[in-house]
Amino acid sequence: MKIALVATAKDEGPFLLEWVAYHRLAGFDPIIVFQNDSTDGTAAILTELDRIGAISYFDNPAKRGRHQIRAYTRAAKLDSYRAADWAMALDLDEFLCVKCGAGRVQDLLAAVPDTDQVLVNWRFFGAGGYASLSDRLVTERFTLCDRAADMSGELKAYKTLFRTALFERPGVHRVHPRDDAGGPLRTVNGSGLVEGAFEIKNFRSTDPGLLSLAQVNHYVLRDASSFLIKATRGSAHQPDRDLRENFWNRRQKRANVDQDRTLHDRAADIAAEMAVLDDQSGGRLGRLRQKALRHYAARLESLLEDPANRDLFVHCARTA
Repeated sequence: MKIALVATAKDEGPFLLEWVAYHRLAGFDPIIVFQNDSTDGTAAILTELDRIGAISYFDNPAKRGRHQIRAYTRAAKLDSYRAADWAMALDLDEFLCVKCGAGRVQDLLAAVPDTDQVLVNWRFFGAGGYASLSDRLVTERFTLCDRAADMSGELKAYKTLFRTALFERPGVHRVHPRDDAGGPLRTVNGSGLVEGAFEIKNFRSTDPGLLSLAQVNHYVLRDASSFLIKATRGSAHQPDRDLRENFWNRRQKRANVDQDRTLHDRAADIAAEMAVLDDQSGGRLGRLRQKALRHYAARLESLLEDPANRDLFVHCARTA
């Protein structure tokens, strides 16, 4: 069974290798990544990952705010995507965390055999007290998050794992059935509950099962330094969205109240897979990752020269 993963990236150089290594371990193949307008070495890292066969990489120029949709439309036309049985779209700050079996996406699908799409809710992870940039793994570093118990009656965004034969293309959250998809499509959530046992409203849903089989770890803030860089870059899907103090406060307030170490405890395996990929590249991936981290540090230093950015950073560092 082939399960495709589709992503878009912009200036994600320090985090790419970990994200690809983890999702390879999680059972995704092929991994298809589109990039646009990066300045931190993201394109070079993706080119190298493509060269060694770890991913398929495509440059993705588009009108402002249209990069994700264009990427998903292009992905659905690829032979490698069409050959996949299932697919999912994730961003570079999202990690599918499967809690059943060996933690692979195949184990999740085995646990929900009679379905056509799985709506897997976000779980927000906070900054966990971190303000500085680091070369440590995101999945190892950040473990503080929001409460799973709140999922019972609270609507939260989901990402969709779906059968490629029945849906048009990946979507930011929801996916749309093909005209020839046939009779009613079967939907479950990340706890295996069937549609009707949980509420769905647009791109959000509840989960009375409390994320028992899977969740999408959403490291939307990372540390205060990374957040400042992200805030000045903007959102891929919503380029005019305000990603400053209010955005930080809303998520940080709720995302440092519980702890989930599921992916933290897989850090050794993730690091080992990163080392395998780096070895296949002759050490080039490791060097490119360090170069991207240096670029981030230089970018941070430049941003902090602006008093407004400095005030935002001080606030985020104080409340991390």
